[in-house]
Amino acid sequence: MQTRFRTFLATVAAFLAFGLPAAHADFSGFGFSFPAANPGTGVSFPAIDKIEGKLNLTPEQKAQFDVALEASKAAFLAIEASHEALKQFAQTELANTRPNLELLTAELDDAREVGKIERNKARVEWLKLYAMLSDEQVATVKEALQEKMALVSWIRDFVVKWFVARRG
Repeated sequence: MQTRFRTFLATVAAFLAFGLPAAHADFSGFGFSFPAANPGTGVSFPAIDKIEGKLNLTPEQKAQFDVALEASKAAFLAIEASHEALKQFAQTELANTRPNLELLTAELDDAREVGKIERNKARVEWLKLYAMLSDEQVATVKEALQEKMALVSWIRDFVVKWFVARRG
């Protein structure tokens, strides 16, 4: 049982190290795109841009929106850099005859913590903006969040069914 758990843990660690979306591609339907998809402009968030157009922000709100958006971009880039470092570390460790899974999972935990810290910085800025919104603007944000939740739920259901079908 111990060996099966270690094998499972190694598989999960490898998947997380290599399988996360580090590829530079455009996933604008999911609300973000990567730097290479927008040469010279960095990360963009088309879904957020779409919502911004519907909000009719005041100048004060627009200023906070820009701060929050920059915080999100910084978080995304920090998380991507952390992922790339984790990927490199995992490749090196998995090249060993007997990879140190304890060390590998510790690195994975560190990468998750970096992501959490960076996402929380951006969240603070978005919540500042949210506090500035009118009821009509809040309704627009609520609708967008409900649409995003429906999409994420659909993706989750699809993935779960796919894994169940493959195991069945």
